[in-house]
Amino acid sequence: MPIYHHAFGLNGGRNRCIDPHHETLEDPEAIHRLHIAPGELNPGGPTHWKVARLAEPDSPFDGLWYVTEQSLIFEHQTFINSLLTAAATRKHNSEQQRQDLARFVNMTREHETAHWTLVAKWSGIPGMDPADDFEVRVARDSEDLDRTLREDLKRGEARLQRASDHPHVRAIVCGNPDYLRPTEFWFPVLEDPQDPPTKEEEPGWRVNRSANPCIEHTSGDD
Repeated sequence: MPIYHHAFGLNGGRNRCIDPHHETLEDPEAIHRLHIAPGELNPGGPTHWKVARLAEPDSPFDGLWYVTEQSLIFEHQTFINSLLTAAATRKHNSEQQRQDLARFVNMTREHETAHWTLVAKWSGIPGMDPADDFEVRVARDSEDLDRTLREDLKRGEARLQRASDHPHVRAIVCGNPDYLRPTEFWFPVLEDPQDPPTKEEEPGWRVNRSANPCIEHTSGDD
């Protein structure tokens, strides 16, 4: 993962869905929380749920389409920027700066873990998991049902995103007083002509200086 410096400060890690094809469900740039389990449930149709048509001529529900099985799962992996833990980075920093850097890496890992701990917690609460919506959906047409289920999925993603967003992560991670201490360390960057080094900095390196790293780095990107 390339490292960069932007208005929110240093980006030290990401947490992403392990499914490389999750863009089939949503905007690939969006934070992704749910995805399709391996294998196709319904060949030729949506792979994340299976539908069937009720055949009961004497029932008022005869002909309705409904969900017989769904395969949404939650599985993610945290990525820590490898340049932060590289030997060259350690060498470029003083002993105190190396301690600050290690603390920042630990904080980043806990930050990303907190996002998905919150998702796991909230997805078990009735009304949060879109699978709960699937159970009650019926339609006269299979395509109408599919559209409804996709809207359910989108709304479910939005609910889980709100429940695991940065204010909630900050409340967890910033409870550790160690992460509230000022930090300073050097980190390598790819050269960017739009972000030239300051007078005190060297080409290829930037200094990360934070008065309160936990607050500053739980307010921007993942």
